[in-house]
Amino acid sequence: PGRALVTRFEWHRGDFLTILAVYAPTDPRENKALWAKIHAKLDSDSYKLPFPDILLGDFNFVEDEIDRFPAAMHDIDAPDSFDDLKGFLHITDSWRATFPSDTEWTWRNAARTSMSRIDRVYTTEMVNRVTRNWEISISGVSRNDHSRVQFEIANLEAPEIGPGRWAMKDYLVKDESFMEEVMKLALDAQKEMRFLQLSARDPSRNVQTVWKKFKDDVASLARRRTKSIACK
Repeated sequence: PGRALVTRFEWHRGDFLTILAVYAPTDPRENKALWAKIHAKLDSDSYKLPFPDILLGDFNFVEDEIDRFPAAMHDIDAPDSFDDLKGFLHITDSWRATFPSDTEWTWRNAARTSMSRIDRVYTTEMVNRVTRNWEISISGVSRNDHSRVQFEIANLEAPEIGPGRWAMKDYLVKDESFMEEVMKLALDAQKEMRFLQLSARDPSRNVQTVWKKFKDDVASLARRRTKSIACK
């Protein structure tokens, strides 16, 4: 028999996500019956289950022959009851929506003579608009079975976070070899600054450009020294 689990959690500051995770049977009749049963329970007032924003899991069927190798449709594939459930929940295959003509496999046999994309993620239109960085990759659990499907859901109200600012390692200020080189660079920069103050300002060579070059040289030296220490 199949398995289904619904979970709802706070995703971000009062925003909730509801996820329905499934494992579908490999028997065509049982597979078809699972979707009808889920549909009936979600539509029933008795259970009061929240509608999922995301439906994911091992479906054990494909909806189109592009998702099988060799390309073919089997008896279990594309059951009508699943189409009904998709329409009821207003969900779409988000990976396929992102990559309309690509082929990728989430399951394969050891000989690689049979492969398919039976592990999928369906989302509502609202969630689909903010998904990104989709990836299907072989996990360390098993190279001859299922792959991992991963993606990110972006929070459009979150502030943009850049790549960050490089910072020198604190321990370098106690590294004698590094500090000796920094002192040489500092003395050279100081000497050049004093010389430049005696003449008219040159836009291409002045105290500010010397100061910038000094900082860039120290940063480059720090990176090289950090790498050298790490390799010891």
